[in-house]
Amino acid sequence: MISEASSLKASLKRWIQTRVPLIADIYFYLAFPIRINFFRGVFPTYTTAKDAIDDKFYCGYDLPTAYPHSLQDLEALRAINMPLLSPLQTALQAGSRVFDLGGGIGIDYYAFRKALTFPHDLKWQVFETPSAVEMGQHLAEENKAPHLSFTTEFSTLDGADILLTNGALQYFEPSLADLLNQIQDRPQHLLINYVPCYDGQTFFTVQNIEVSRCPYKIQNRAEFIAEIEQLGYQLVTNWHDPRTCHIPFHPECFVNGYHGFYFKQTISHP
Repeated sequence: MISEASSLKASLKRWIQTRVPLIADIYFYLAFPIRINFFRGVFPTYTTAKDAIDDKFYCGYDLPTAYPHSLQDLEALRAINMPLLSPLQTALQAGSRVFDLGGGIGIDYYAFRKALTFPHDLKWQVFETPSAVEMGQHLAEENKAPHLSFTTEFSTLDGADILLTNGALQYFEPSLADLLNQIQDRPQHLLINYVPCYDGQTFFTVQNIEVSRCPYKIQNRAEFIAEIEQLGYQLVTNWHDPRTCHIPFHPECFVNGYHGFYFKQTISHP
């Protein structure tokens, strides 16, 4: 019954979006303050999006209530993660070091350790906010996760074999290419999942995540791929999730899918 209700709700949402756009705009605009994962506004930069957030709301993910507290919630393998299984298993080798960009309190580590074969000497490091790092370290100690560690220092990506980012890239102000340009010894494998992309100019909006508000980046897909390829990576495979992102009164910015990419380094750099 729950799945049927969810399906009906999704169908009604798509019908409103496509058949009565003005009503959809009004609904999404008015519902933004009370509906999680709703969006409002189009801004040229991260800073202008952040400045548009009312002072009464916390901005960003650096607070404990933004993360799940139950190991049961963490171990669930979500449907959006399925396309990552094959390329991640291929990339994992003996001694691999995974740098998990925006990985929360280790959500992907806990989910994937049941679905994949981890090498015994795997090192899985999550880069996150101080709140997530503190929570994640405590949970890892409680649940005997010896492969898992946490950091707030992006520079520790240097020398990692795999960069994984799963549904987090849209919360970062710099592009992934700009982040990678800070690193001398870049990872051989880039596994990027659940990124909102479209064909227009990259911009920021504001997302309601219930416990706070966040600047949220919508990227130009072709530009994103080109920037990574210019760093010496080849796009091995890509995939698409039909989730939409509706920004009221900006039909030109409508996102009709979230994208995933597997890049592999083909050119070594000094």
